[in-house]
Amino acid sequence: MRYLYLALTFVTALSPQSQQRPTFRSAVTLVTVDVSVLDRDGKPVPGLAAGDFEVKLNGKVRPVKVLSFVQAAGELAPTAVAVVPKLAEAAEGVRQGRQTVTNQGVVAAAIKTGEDRVFVLLIDDLSFEPMRGQALFQAAKKFVDALPAVDLVGIATTSGSAAVNPTADRLRVRAVLAKAAGEGGNPQSLTPVGAPAAETAESDADGSVGVHQAIEIDDGNLEELKVAIARACFNGDRSTVDAQVLEVVIATNNCAGQVNRQARTIASRTRQTTRRQVSAYVSVIDAMRAATGLKHLVLLSDGLAVGRRADELTPVARAAAAAGVQVSVLMEERDLNLTDTGRHQGAPGAQAQTDTGAPQRRIEDNKMFLSGGQLAAEMAGGQFYRIIGQPDTFFARVRHASAAVYRLGIEPPPDVDPSRITSVEAKVGRKGVTVLANRHGVAPPLSPFDTAEPTVEDKLKAAIGQGQSHGAVPLRVATALRRSSSSSLDLSVNAEIPATVRGPLVAMFGLVKDGAALGAITTGRREIAVPAAGEPFTLSVSLPAEPGSYHLRLAVADATGALGALEVPVEAELSSMGPFAASDLIIAWVDAKGQPHGMALEELPSAATSLQALLELYAPAGGAPGVLDALKNDVQVELILTRAGETDPVDEREVVPQFSPGVLRMVVEYPIDDLEPGVYRLRANVRVGGQQAGAAIATVRKR
Repeated sequence: MRYLYLALTFVTALSPQSQQRPTFRSAVTLVTVDVSVLDRDGKPVPGLAAGDFEVKLNGKVRPVKVLSFVQAAGELAPTAVAVVPKLAEAAEGVRQGRQTVTNQGVVAAAIKTGEDRVFVLLIDDLSFEPMRGQALFQAAKKFVDALPAVDLVGIATTSGSAAVNPTADRLRVRAVLAKAAGEGGNPQSLTPVGAPAAETAESDADGSVGVHQAIEIDDGNLEELKVAIARACFNGDRSTVDAQVLEVVIATNNCAGQVNRQARTIASRTRQTTRRQVSAYVSVIDAMRAATGLKHLVLLSDGLAVGRRADELTPVARAAAAAGVQVSVLMEERDLNLTDTGRHQGAPGAQAQTDTGAPQRRIEDNKMFLSGGQLAAEMAGGQFYRIIGQPDTFFARVRHASAAVYRLGIEPPPDVDPSRITSVEAKVGRKGVTVLANRHGVAPPLSPFDTAEPTVEDKLKAAIGQGQSHGAVPLRVATALRRSSSSSLDLSVNAEIPATVRGPLVAMFGLVKDGAALGAITTGRREIAVPAAGEPFTLSVSLPAEPGSYHLRLAVADATGALGALEVPVEAELSSMGPFAASDLIIAWVDAKGQPHGMALEELPSAATSLQALLELYAPAGGAPGVLDALKNDVQVELILTRAGETDPVDEREVVPQFSPGVLRMVVEYPIDDLEPGVYRLRANVRVGGQQAGAAIATVRKR
């Protein structure tokens, strides 16, 4: 089995009142509006009272009944450095045994002032051409590294190519940023304007229809279509398009028809991309809804083409309001020289003519993409950062702006259902400040009878959903891997909690696959009864898994509501031993009734009468199952039990695994009465036909 010891020194445990949105008590139900008030340096302005705010819902001024200045915990005090879990080292070719993890080290720091802060970086790779955005992505790495250790960070892309759930593991987020690249292209190159020269004497050799221009044409702007046709087909001479009915020109002139078709194609493809972008924004924001504390979406984009259809961004604003998510949009200044060359071909054999309209089209396109990003931020009540030069200072402003928010409890109009509040305005009676609030929605109403303290279920769900670490309840967790009867993998999870903890306990666990969609997590819940006097609490579960990399999350609450939680990486891959795939070397202790128990600790409990070791060999994935039957008489396992610091074995034996359909299984039991107190290592050497095929080790301790 594999060993792993981890002392997690970072915490995200918070005071009870900081774990969820505050509940506003009044005779009526209140709705929540988050308002950011920033000074000239982009930092939150503290010290405001309810009377400083004027809030309009659907155009009507409504009273601010309750105000709370909510601050991010990580910005209030020095923070510890997060320790990333690492697997224990093992000799080459040897499978390390049980992975044992503890939340030791975070107990003393379990209480902090302020709320959690969760960032999700959304790379709008659909908007970037392949060579753009690298400076922005590099600056994002520095931003992630500089955040307080208690902040959680996730990342996703609009194309769906990568996703990491919010986690304290910065390396996973950096790995996605290191591979980030644009997936977008230049819409003007989708369909070349102009047929071959032999087909028409008036063809255009380059894409002389701008993206903004194409959208205007598709929206029915005939003047723009005339300009495009005159420039592409008649060297800018408008006499033909002005003298004839435009439909006739398009029908009778090949070049004019091609310009019209290209404009429609560019508009169609651009709008399709915009819909994908907006859908991705909404999906990521919805996935953040279950998180607690301050939630901030950092959108890295090269813009989006909205044009006159601003209502296309309303779902983004309403999703952000419902989820309580703040939004920052960062967009680099676009280079005017990245699109077409500004030249077009007239009649065959004629000299290429300068397209005097090309610079203007580029300016219009850049303005449209920039306006789309700015509008997305403004409608969601967020901040838009137009980056000129180095992006680092702009990321610093994002961190400052996200450090605090005013959470207002607003009495809605008596004749309006809160779900129908579609217009929000917030003002502050103070000069020199910027006021940001979602313009198109409010958070769901809060019941006046709810308590301000989150429930145990809320705290457990937050810990599992965000991968938090809490230390008020000590935990030790061990995992082991084997193949299940259905040929998938079975991850065995055993946890132990000291008898000194007040029971009964409630546990939640989750298994998150690396690279899965943001918010995707397999979860479960168990209640742990009070054990016999002096015995520890134990939890044993089996989780099915397909091969891959995962993060296991476990959270346990005691009878007082205190929490213990941790996250550990798991590689769900069976080891190879010669022609076989092999399980971990799984260790269990056996009680006086002969019942085996999975071990969450290296230490044998006082109730143990013997030690049991299990190793299974399988046909490799995709291999012929007949290999087990063919080689069953050629397999031997040498077991060597050695005390730490000594070279002579305490016990040494040869075992022939027993054959069952689909598996060769070795089970060995060791009496422990004669073992002296100390640490012991058990090594299993697998031989096939007398040749070494592989080895696995595990460690146990006797008191």
